[in-house]
Formats: sequence, C-alpha cells, structure tokens
Amino acid sequence: MLIKFFFLQVITRTSLKATRTLTDNPAWPEIAVLIRFNLMLSFNNRNVQLYLPELFYVISILVATGPPLIRASIHGLIVNLVQSLCTSMPLNEINVKRLTLLLTELSEPNFRYFFGLNNVPGNAFVISSESTHDLPDTMPLASLEKIVQALLEVMVCGAGSVGKFINK
Repeated sequence: MLIKFFFLQVITRTSLKATRTLTDNPAWPEIAVLIRFNLMLSFNNRNVQLYLPELFYVISILVATGPPLIRASIHGLIVNLVQSLCTSMPLNEINVKRLTLLLTELSEPNFRYFFGLNNVPGNAFVISSESTHDLPDTMPLASLEKIVQALLEVMVCGAGSVGKFINK
C-alpha cells in the first residue's frame, strides 16, 4: 500500500519539471525502480483488489515507455495482477473463468506487441545491453485502446461487487 502512495507521488512530481519524454525526466529512475518493485511484489498478492485501479492507471500511462526491461516489467505486472485475482480472491465462478481466459490472452506472445515488445528478445527478468536501451515512445493508439479495454475487463471481473453505476 505504501509503494502505491510513493508511485503516484513520483508520477505527479514529473509534472513539476517538463521534459520531452518521461524517460528524460529526473524522476524516471525512481519510477523505473518502483515499477520493478511492484512487479516483484505482485506475485500471489492477496490484497490486489485494494489498489488495482491505481495500478492500472499507472500501467496505462507507462505502457510503451522506456527500455524493453521496463516495458516487459509493465506487461509482467499486468499478468501477475490478473493471476493474483484468479488464485487469491474469492470471486464467483463466472468471473474466475473470464479472468482465466483474460490471463491466457494477456500471457500470449502476440499481446507483447501492444507494449512495444514485438521485436525485443528477453523478458522482465533478463537484463542485457539490449534490454536497457531506451526505445521510441511512439505506439499506435489502437494498442493503448486494446490494453485499456483488457484492464477494464479485469477490473469488472475482479471486483468484489460491481457498483450501481456500471451499465452492462
């Protein structure tokens, strides 16, 4: 919970000193470390529902940003969070089945394309000279849309209860 607070605080701090790209901002090294911390803490997390919206907000603004190591960490964070929802949370059977299907979709190699990882070897746990060099920040809007749609579906399926404001 404390890391979530620091994460949002550091991202907010980036607006104080404008830079051409987020990776040029003085706060970027701290953001990268917090991404890696969150990735490592996201395995089998029993409290994932408490901070899922905030993490998905952070994920959506950091998609396709930085070197392949960070991009793969963001992708891995999503996969870990969905896996935690599937295994650690008391959800109804229909939602667990839907989350399991989403987990399979998110884990497939072609989903890495949406994170700008289509031609990049390795994963979030392999550090090499290729994985630490920054990539261009451009990404198709359709890729961001696909990721955000998946994140919204995860939130709806992973919620303990669906609020009265969500129309189906």
